[in-house]
Amino acid sequence: MVRAQPRALASYRCYWDLAHGGRRIEAERALEVILRRQPENPGALLYLGLCRDERGLESRELFRRSISAFQRSGDPEGEGYARLALFAVECMEGRSCEENRDQLDQADALAARFHLADLRALAIVWRARDALMADDLGAAERHLRRAEVAVGPAGPLWLRSWILAQFGFLFLEEGRFAEALDTFRTQANLVEAVSPAVHAIALGGMGTAALELAQRGELDRGEAERMLRNALDAEDRVGVDLGSRYAGSLVTRLQLAFLHGPTDAAIDELQRLRRTHEQRGSNYPFPVLWLLARFTFEHDHSALPGALRYADEAVALCQLRSHEWERAYGLLARADLLWRGGDRGRGVADARAALDSFERLRGRQPEATVRARYGASTAFAHQLVAGWLLDPARGPPDAEAAFEIMERLRARVLFENLLAAHGRRELPPHLREGGVDIHQRISMLQRRLLDSGLGEQRTEVQRALDAAEAEEAAWNDDVARALPEFRSLEFAPPRLVDVQRALVPEEAMLLFQTWTREPNPEAPYEDGSSWVLTVTRESVRAHRIPDAERLQPGIEQWLALLARRDGSEAPGAARLYRDLLGPALEGLPRRVTRLVVVPDGPLHALPFDALRVTERGTLLAEQYAVSIAPSATLWKHWRSTEPGTRTGALLALADPELPHRAGVGIAEAWRQTGITLASLPRARDEARVAAAIGASASRMLVGVEASEHLLKSTDLRTYDVLHLATHAVVDVEAPERSAVVLSPGAESEDGLLQSREISELELEGNVVVLAACRSASGLGLRGEGVVGLGRSFFEAGAHAVIGSLWALRDDESSELLDAYYRRLGRGETLADAMAEARRASIRSGAPPAAWAGMVVLGDGALRPLQAVVRGRARQRLEHLAASGALLLALGLGAGVVWRRRRARA
Repeated sequence: MVRAQPRALASYRCYWDLAHGGRRIEAERALEVILRRQPENPGALLYLGLCRDERGLESRELFRRSISAFQRSGDPEGEGYARLALFAVECMEGRSCEENRDQLDQADALAARFHLADLRALAIVWRARDALMADDLGAAERHLRRAEVAVGPAGPLWLRSWILAQFGFLFLEEGRFAEALDTFRTQANLVEAVSPAVHAIALGGMGTAALELAQRGELDRGEAERMLRNALDAEDRVGVDLGSRYAGSLVTRLQLAFLHGPTDAAIDELQRLRRTHEQRGSNYPFPVLWLLARFTFEHDHSALPGALRYADEAVALCQLRSHEWERAYGLLARADLLWRGGDRGRGVADARAALDSFERLRGRQPEATVRARYGASTAFAHQLVAGWLLDPARGPPDAEAAFEIMERLRARVLFENLLAAHGRRELPPHLREGGVDIHQRISMLQRRLLDSGLGEQRTEVQRALDAAEAEEAAWNDDVARALPEFRSLEFAPPRLVDVQRALVPEEAMLLFQTWTREPNPEAPYEDGSSWVLTVTRESVRAHRIPDAERLQPGIEQWLALLARRDGSEAPGAARLYRDLLGPALEGLPRRVTRLVVVPDGPLHALPFDALRVTERGTLLAEQYAVSIAPSATLWKHWRSTEPGTRTGALLALADPELPHRAGVGIAEAWRQTGITLASLPRARDEARVAAAIGASASRMLVGVEASEHLLKSTDLRTYDVLHLATHAVVDVEAPERSAVVLSPGAESEDGLLQSREISELELEGNVVVLAACRSASGLGLRGEGVVGLGRSFFEAGAHAVIGSLWALRDDESSELLDAYYRRLGRGETLADAMAEARRASIRSGAPPAAWAGMVVLGDGALRPLQAVVRGRARQRLEHLAASGALLLALGLGAGVVWRRRRARA
């Protein structure tokens, strides 16, 4: 091929394919023969450089010569590929990508000028890699989506494989390990028959994702080890120990050593891996050093000085490379050893520096969803350090410091979105119009999916919807980067003493932190701890609770018993009370009648009110009025933010007419997917009661009038309570698709008020009542909490949301909410009114499943209908005053008549 087409890049690519087929040395020698005859052959220079680069050998000069040779021969495509290769090697060797970005820009410009589609796609992929190197995960995903569209399903196999690999790396960075496993598996299947080396690398990616899933209990450890050994076998067969660029089998061997724990054999293997890294000048020794430091100490506590030397070496190397991610893990590893060795001061300093690094990395993600996922992937560090600070075995407990660290984690993105909400509503016209266009297309496509006559077009429409949602993600990223609020965003959680001062004497706050054991070679920690802080105006106490891996299955089993409604949940309710609340509630002042609970991990799904002191003892609902807050920071923000003038007006939308298209409605369309939307016969009565209790300006809309269009076009700031009695659909896979189901109300609407649209409403301190199934549930993100409908209403400005943790029975929810509104109408707080409504249900003999699922989220001390009470009291006084004046007038008149009669007499 070279003889026949000496200028065609495809001719030289054959040598690259040979190298990836296990004949690397043979391929390099053949290219060297060509270059002895033709020293400036651009194709041979380029592919020899690529082969040498994969082995960790010097290649930059070959790429520079190749660029010049392609320019002389007038080959823009070859020049573009050579420039990308030079850019890649400079970045991968730890040099600043920004300093070498001109190579990427020039390659991209050549692709655009000469209409070179594959080169353009590869340049986009390298922009994604550039973003990954800069820890800008939102930009990375946006570029990869563009590349995916540009290449298409029929594009070159090597390019599709490369895109899949980058998606896999991105998902690993974001902690989306199941998606990473599926992506690497797809890549492995794609290249198995054509490239053993790339196949081996894809198997290695599968092994990495499998290890992470196994540590979380989502995959059998034996299965993870099997995948790692398959990867190692494949890597060894083709010699994929790709030196300083990719590490290859060295990573797999490290992961297997980690699986086996701090044994002599594992430590020997780590020592061997360390020597191998040093011999090859690898840029991937850090996890080896971190793990070696920890295993050395755990194997023999007297070996602490040697373990610290490994940790110091890792930190020094990380500082040299100036990579924030590596520096964070290195500092955390050393902090652990210092703390264990008794040097608490240096240990705390290293730990705080590590957390600062993690937060800087998180702060580089403008788009909120990416930021939340990234925060979840490093949340273990905050929980770990907060546990260390509370553990008496590591020194005197420091509740103030532990509180501050956890509050830097809890619901952080939700709070930041609230701070940036005004900016989103004042977007530049081109950005706002772009968002409107995307949302209209999403609504149109969702309406089409309800069409029973779509037939084979359904797949095409679904693909178009996926593409529109990808555009929406890119638009969200653009918006975040344009917001000055994001660029200057500063976060400082309140001091613990300030939270204490904000509590009223009748309140106590319970702040939970649950440790999840999910170590990996880069963060091999199994010694975290779980705690609850009990905070009142006068005191702060810390108590140990079980870890998440023990709580999770117990809570799931107990919820299943609760749903049976036969009392079989009582023993479990007592056990959970003892584990979570017993010591925390002991010694509370008798005046405390309200609990503000800040849950964590599996506790977000727990209906605390249904726990009981003993198997036959008092329920928590009978002792306290309970509200749930995403974080103490948000609770304090709501508590100190005046929600505006209260009128007591209520807007109720109930029992909407579900949208139909071509004779098939949402109810029928979703029934085909297993979701049943039954009629809500009591919803109208429920809304009628609520509206009657509200002020005279209250409105109730039902049927076709209870529409998405009306809700979006109404000034919701004129109402204090928004009551939605309808169906809700919660999508934990794609939370932005979760929706409240309404009537469309206009051709431009689809009847699905989705999370992406809810957050654009203007609520400004409103209370939202979601009388809908599972409306308080959603996707649980570690640290961030529940991502669902309730969160979207908070982003829109609500100060409290009442929703359900599970599916509701229409009659039971109606009775509970009727009682709830009657008490709100007396001026009671949200939490107190719900507590009294629950107690009425308990007295009537209703099981906990009937009343415990409806929870108060946010500021439970709000009295949204107090203005109604005051107004009615004022009316009564005016009525009494008027009655008194009439009586007085009548009395005076009678006196005059009597005197006249006396005068006549």
